[in-house]
Amino acid sequence: MYRQTLVNNLVVSESIVEEIKRILLYSKLKKIHGLEKEEIDLFFDDLIAFAYFTPEELKLEAVPNDPSDNKYLVCAVEGKADYIISGDHHLLALGIWEGINIITAKEFLDLLF
Repeated sequence: MYRQTLVNNLVVSESIVEEIKRILLYSKLKKIHGLEKEEIDLFFDDLIAFAYFTPEELKLEAVPNDPSDNKYLVCAVEGKADYIISGDHHLLALGIWEGINIITAKEFLDLLF
């Protein structure tokens, strides 16, 4: 998630961080980045030091085709995010949800640069 203010803020939840770390260990992704679990953990330790963590208390059922994706919407709402950056087709299909723009990483980079 991403919240736009005078300074850009990373908004995450514990379950999102754990899911991303798990996905980065998939063999097809390890072939691309070449990192071991310990290196991924260190990277995330540095990254999340600057992140705002949401409490994951809100209950939503906005993604019926993949309920596990609801955690991204919960995080965005709780963190007052302006954007969700994702490659997930279930989330991208929502386009704009509750005023939150759901875009790809490339689209987000295009906005920044």
